[in-house]
Amino acid sequence: MREGMARIERLRHNGADEERWSSVWLYSDSTNPSELSMTVVKIAGMQMALDPNKGDITFTSKQSTHRFHLTSVKGDPKSACPDYTVRIVEASASHALVRHTCNTFEYRRNKFMSSVDYFLYDLETGSMRSIWANTVTGKGAPLPYADPAPVLKLAHDGYKFDWKPRPENQGEQFERHISFQRKLVNGAKELICSDHSLPTNEAKGGACVAQYLTRVEP
Repeated sequence: MREGMARIERLRHNGADEERWSSVWLYSDSTNPSELSMTVVKIAGMQMALDPNKGDITFTSKQSTHRFHLTSVKGDPKSACPDYTVRIVEASASHALVRHTCNTFEYRRNKFMSSVDYFLYDLETGSMRSIWANTVTGKGAPLPYADPAPVLKLAHDGYKFDWKPRPENQGEQFERHISFQRKLVNGAKELICSDHSLPTNEAKGGACVAQYLTRVEP
């Protein structure tokens, strides 16, 4: 146990990026400030930090700092996600794919819920949005992770996301065929979503109607 914790602390800001992503998680109930941050891409100087008291997540790099409101403030009696973890699935110098897991909690007497969101953080547009989400209810229900895990494909000035559930899970989850492209909108770059499983005139609907995290001042 102690050796395992020492290894995680060594990896938190050192070692290979991929090994760090699979080993280091940020926990909302951590009381040690040093356990609430990690290096994401070492060569790019990208860091991720969690502030459970405010419910915020922050990405810093050599070029910028972007802070987003991820969930309720700590201790909020109406919180839909009082206990959670955050981990990196994949990343580059310009993006990160983040898994946000809300652990099972009792929101009403004998009523239980848990959820998993995968968020895309894009450094250039300073935006963060959900690309996949699922919620389950019931005491003892397994956490609803995406299976297989989401993978983003870097494309010209954006990303492509193609995902379909394993055959045994079809009917519970739908396929996603989405692209995200950086475009100028009123003089500022935004990450524009298109759902390619829909007709062209409906491409801004479907899976593109997803949660954007509110960006707040650092």
